Amino acid sequence: MAKTIKSRKEKHLDIIQETVSLEGENPSISGRSKYNLSYFDSGQTYAASFKSLREKDLFDLLEKFRHWSKEPLVYWENQSVGKGGKHVLEFYPGFPSVNFAFPRHIPYEVEWGRFRLNNKSRLIGFRIPETHDGKVNSETGICYDRNTFYVVFYDQDHKFYASL
Repeated sequence: MAKTIKSRKEKHLDIIQETVSLEGENPSISGRSKYNLSYFDSGQTYAASFKSLREKDLFDLLEKFRHWSKEPLVYWENQSVGKGGKHVLEFYPGFPSVNFAFPRHIPYEVEWGRFRLNNKSRLIGFRIPETHDGKVNSETGICYDRNTFYVVFYDQDHKFYASL
């Protein structure tokens, strides 16, 4: 029996047929949470810089991002952790901290929240309010996305906490 040799074009078409489409059976890409570090601020007293973190803490944070990114933010708001009904992700009714100052480079309308990293460490940030979700920004032409968590502080010692 003669062996059939596939052309480069046929091999390429075989690869394309084996891949997943944005419109296919698994369109979960649109629901996965996103993380933005452009608002990161390590200049406040209790805010850690990435440079000050131990290598293990940085690796753990990257693993958390990878893990959290598999689900929408609302999923993490409903996932219990620890004792007392706490969740992996909690949002507050305003800027709740007495130890951190409200950063002037952050829009005042945002919803502040925190991810629990471990026993004491927290990742503090915000998301776009529901009133802006899906709206097109008039300057950029790009839609606001409530499923993005904007990281502002890395709190190693649990100093950012609700005081409201």
